[in-house]
This record gives sequence, C-alpha cells and structure tokens, in this order.
Amino acid sequence: MSEAWRNVILQISRSISNKSEIYNNLQSEICNSIMHLYVETMDAVVVEVDEDGRVRYEGPAGTAPAAGDNWAQPTLQERRAIIYAARQEMAGLTELIDALDR
Repeated sequence: MSEAWRNVILQISRSISNKSEIYNNLQSEICNSIMHLYVETMDAVVVEVDEDGRVRYEGPAGTAPAAGDNWAQPTLQERRAIIYAARQEMAGLTELIDALDR
C-alpha cells in the first residue's frame, strides 16, 4: 500500500472518530437540555443532571437556570424523590407507548 493511501485512510479514520465524538457530545447536550422532570414531593423540576450526580432545577417562575448556575448535590432524600419521580414517569411513558402501539 502506498504512503498516499495510508494517509487517506488515516484521515478518514480521524474524521470518523471526530464525528462520533461530536455526535456523542451533541446527543448528551440535547438530552440534558430538554429534560423536565417534575418531582412532586419537592415541588421542583429537574432540568439537568451531570455525571457526578449534581442536579440543576428549573429557575423561579418556570424559567430555565443560567448556564453553569444553580448546581446542587441532592440529599439522600432528594435523590430518592427524584428516582421515584423518574420511575413513575417511565411507567407512564411505557403505558403511552403500549396504547399507541396497538
């Protein structure tokens, strides 16, 4: 194989790798930016969760918090409330899918 073809293959490989990384980052950003999980027991809306388990809540009067603002480490009780609300929402969405899938 010629050196020119090796360079072409290397460039294609790097391009694919970069696109995969960009896609994963974009997918993560999209998922995080559209989350709205109402946690009834806390009377709060979770809008983002980071990989360390910190959460951002919706701001006052239903406004989204500013970027990089309002991150909080939830207490054990708050984590349990968020998990419970998420499981309830998943169950409701499963019922919705089943109803529409018929």
